[in-house]
Amino acid sequence: MAKIKVVAKRDFIESITASSRPLPALAELIWNGLDAGSDRVTINLKRDDMDGIEAIIIRDYGDGIDHVQVEALFGNLGDSWKKETEKYKGRALHGKNGRGRFKAFALGFRVEWSTVYEKDGKLYSFSIRGDANALDDFNVTDPAECGPGAVSGTTVTITNPLRNFRSLQGDDAPHEIAKIFSAYLTEYPGVRIEYDGQNIDAKDAQLDRREYSLNDIVLSDGSIISSTVVIVEWKTPTERTIHLCDSNGVSLHEMPIGQKVRAPGYNFTAYVKSDYFKKLDKSGLLAVAFMDEGVTRVVESAIICLKSHFRRRIAEQQSAIVEDWKKQKIYPYEDKEDIGSIESIERQVFDIVAVNVQSYLPSFDKSDIKSKKFTFRLLAQALRQNPGSVQVI
Repeated sequence: MAKIKVVAKRDFIESITASSRPLPALAELIWNGLDAGSDRVTINLKRDDMDGIEAIIIRDYGDGIDHVQVEALFGNLGDSWKKETEKYKGRALHGKNGRGRFKAFALGFRVEWSTVYEKDGKLYSFSIRGDANALDDFNVTDPAECGPGAVSGTTVTITNPLRNFRSLQGDDAPHEIAKIFSAYLTEYPGVRIEYDGQNIDAKDAQLDRREYSLNDIVLSDGSIISSTVVIVEWKTPTERTIHLCDSNGVSLHEMPIGQKVRAPGYNFTAYVKSDYFKKLDKSGLLAVAFMDEGVTRVVESAIICLKSHFRRRIAEQQSAIVEDWKKQKIYPYEDKEDIGSIESIERQVFDIVAVNVQSYLPSFDKSDIKSKKFTFRLLAQALRQNPGSVQVI
């Protein structure tokens, strides 16, 4: 039995776990499995007789942890082998500063890493155990040669959960996981993530996905930032956020969009991709992204792109709705090619107002054709004869 002494102070380590929310903490453990070269990561929630969470088990099929590297991996907080490597097995790496393993303690008091690794053509296994009450110490067993049928990889078992974590058990949990890994799963379609028996397919949750190239940003020192933004629209309600990603779509930092983009009825996430973010992340500066000139200007460019995108999407939506009205023969304007400029503007205003009437009046869709046609005729007449009344309507 060996012991590893973590160099960092306990209060600093505790601050890492205390600031972690359940889903992002779980995501860090999934990233660790993917960074180990695993094409498949499974997450299982073991429940007790009261249907509460008894244990959280994360399993990957990667390289495992070499016993000789344990002290370097678990004893040097603030350092990670991933800093020196951009990709592993052809895939981008997510790891930052070797903190991911401590995020496990944001979920439970006890954590055990059971790992199998290959050395000299043979497979060996051992375990690493940690306790939330002693975050600066890990217990490590001696390696033992595995029997037939063993495969490399690591299983993280978290027991004595801090609470019941409704966010991990709800129907939204797979969707939230899909949001975090959407860009990555799209970039590497051979990767599988299974959450509590359900395969995470980012495309299943997506309504629409568009990618745009942003204009290059020239900084005051003359350096140039190239970036793209991927806008993913979701089928279910979600918090609007911007993920700052490396050029491969690995999410490095998340920030809220708030009221900067007004797109009623749309649920979306923006993934801004640039190697500039990877550079900042390696330096530990991405956490204070709002203070960086490059990040600020790239995000501003992405916001402009988002606004333009949703203007087009709203126009597309309105066009489809208007076409449906025409088929129902409730559209109050004659279908003709020769439309004057005044009538053209009037129709555009009518389309906007009428779409909102349909959206905000639950009874409208249930009305019969005659009632709908009468409502639209009144609305068109109000626009033509008394535009000021539209505000009241």
